[in-house]
Order: sequence, then structure tokens, then C-alpha cells
Amino acid sequence: CVVPTLILISPLFAIIAIAIRVSSSGPIIFRQQRTGRHRKLFTIYKFRTMVANSELVGPGLTAVGDPRIIPIGHFLRRFKLDELPQLFNVLRGDMSLVGPRPKLPEQELTSMPCRPGVTGAATLFFRKEQHLLRDVPVDQRETFYSKYIAPTKVKIDADYMSSATFRSDLKVLSSTVTGSGQHVTREDLTTYDFA
Repeated sequence: CVVPTLILISPLFAIIAIAIRVSSSGPIIFRQQRTGRHRKLFTIYKFRTMVANSELVGPGLTAVGDPRIIPIGHFLRRFKLDELPQLFNVLRGDMSLVGPRPKLPEQELTSMPCRPGVTGAATLFFRKEQHLLRDVPVDQRETFYSKYIAPTKVKIDADYMSSATFRSDLKVLSSTVTGSGQHVTREDLTTYDFA
């Protein structure tokens, strides 16, 4: 499934790579250590959407309008095209197509029992996360994320994975491609029931 998809979309990979190279200096692929199944570390791949070494010149959380995002980066992020290189992570066995998103080692407090996914239930619910964070002052974003977003994602992913089926995974993949389905608002989030 993954190999034929990679072959089919290889021209798109080439177009995106050229666009990144032309619009910004730095590597085409962004690499970062993430925590996978049973806390095993692996390198995740994404198309770079921000200036090189962006983590050294700004906050860890990215919101809409972040000046570190390169011109083509806005387009890639909007349509989730920056995530496409993670198909190689799937091919290597680091990730699956559907599952909880892999976290930074310092953010993963539990041992994930399944492989992280390119997309998932919480990913869909928070597909407008950057819009949520835009309205939160920069100095309060980490606190807001830790208090509201992170625990909500954990609960949604845990609930989904406890009853996931092949059919439900297909639905998540379809909703990811079409951009359909419910998504959270800031008002929803601050009144979310974590029980």
C-alpha cells in the first residue's frame, strides 16, 4: 500500500522539494527525534516549512502567522503536505498510517502501546490547532497547550485506539484527505470534559 503510493506521488515530492529550495535556504527535509511505540526513539521526516533552525529563534509551538514559516510553508501546512515524507517512516516501521501523533521525548510521559500515526482521531480534531494558538499570547501558549490541548489529545487517541477497526482507520484516512469531520474550537476546548 505504502510503496505504490510513494511511487504514485513521487512527482509531487519533486515539485515540493524544488519549491522549498527556491523559496528558502536550508535543508528540504526537516528531521527530529520523536518517541514511538514503547518509548523507542526514531527520526521523523517532514518537508521543512520554517526557516532553518527555527527552534532556536522562536517558541516551540507554532501558530498561524508565525514569521518563521517560509512562503511555501503556509501552503504545505494548510493541506498537510509537509507530512508526506512520514510515509517513509511508515515504510521503515516507525509509524503506521493511523495512530496517535508521535511526541517529542520530553513530552511523552507514558509508554505508547501502539505505533504512532501519520494521522489519527486527535490529529483530525485538532487540524486547526495553529488557529487556536494564534489567539493565545505567546508567553501563555505552553501553559494553554499543557492544560487543554495535550490532555484532550491523549483522551481522544486513547478512546479511539481502544476500539479502532480497519473500517474506522479508513474513515480517518478519508477524512484526513478530504479535510472533513468535526474540529475543536477554543470555546469547546476550555469546557472539555476530561473525565
